[in-house]
Amino acid sequence: MNPTVGTTIKAQVTDENSQFFFAQVDGFTYEINKSELQKSLKLGGFVTGFAYENEDHKLQITKNVPTAQKDVYGWGTVVANRHDLGVFVAIGLPNKDIVVSLDDLPTITTLWPQKGDRLMIAIKEDSKGRLWGEIAQQNIISAVSRRAPQEMKSKQIKATVYRNKMAGTLVLTEDYYLGFIHPS
Repeated sequence: MNPTVGTTIKAQVTDENSQFFFAQVDGFTYEINKSELQKSLKLGGFVTGFAYENEDHKLQITKNVPTAQKDVYGWGTVVANRHDLGVFVAIGLPNKDIVVSLDDLPTITTLWPQKGDRLMIAIKEDSKGRLWGEIAQQNIISAVSRRAPQEMKSKQIKATVYRNKMAGTLVLTEDYYLGFIHPS
């Protein structure tokens, strides 16, 4: 298990080829895609970026720090559903989507977030070192939100659903105001 995966790290540049620079930290070697760099790295120098395992199961560092990280909640966009696994969420990594496990989703799959929906997630790591998405629970929503002022009542706004209930739907606006949509 690699303790740096899912975090921002500083690694020493040790090698390069036509497509990648390679950097090491604590005995692990990471790829850095040259196409995302604005200027070339120097061998022996250091690079700081977000460390993760890409879709090809190779360790990689990206300078594009994702919106969601370990213990940091951010917005991601659902890009796919797999009923045997969960929902895949794009958080800004160049070649990896984070999965929110079906264990953390409603048992009724028609209530799962759909492609294009936004989710507020953080990254968590399982015992095998794999990164998963963790949906923000009510305590996190409460911590980042604020109560809407009275003058917003009956105004048309954009909001993201964060919880469906029989009594109605709970939403969070782009300005982090809490909202409630009655089923009627």
